[in-house]
Amino acid sequence: GIDYLVSINHLVAKHASYVSGMLFIGVIVGSPIIGSISYKVKTSTLLLFGVIGTTAILLAVIFSKAIHIEAYGILFFILGLISSTQVVGYAIMSKNVSPNFAGLSIGVSNALVMFFTAISQMIFGLLLNVSVLSDAFFIKNYLWGFIFIGALFLALIVILSNHKSEQAT
Repeated sequence: GIDYLVSINHLVAKHASYVSGMLFIGVIVGSPIIGSISYKVKTSTLLLFGVIGTTAILLAVIFSKAIHIEAYGILFFILGLISSTQVVGYAIMSKNVSPNFAGLSIGVSNALVMFFTAISQMIFGLLLNVSVLSDAFFIKNYLWGFIFIGALFLALIVILSNHKSEQAT
């Protein structure tokens, strides 16, 4: 987030750090809120909301140009709030297995989340190719990275939609 905000949106590194930190504050605040909401709303609906909402906020960040630092801070905070819906995924994992294997299930799912996050960050970095000297090409590479993330989110929406329809039958 910091490199993107400095390179593309021309924020000072100190301000970009503040804005990027709002993402984590949003997750810290959002996780217990989403956990409380999950008792009242179906978890698959919450996950679908999280994917669609995260995609919408990411698009707002990508296509926002020259907005004030506070507006970026609010966008990143909301991104953290909405993306914290991922916490209900662990509840789904532990609910659908034998109680004897609930801890193992959560551990394996957490390891998979970390693994796929690391892989997607490496792919994003390869698409970004930070050694490029031209600013125009640098922006184009960010776009390729965001297209990759968008494709991942679309795949999640399809998977969640199929999962919901299988549960209904």
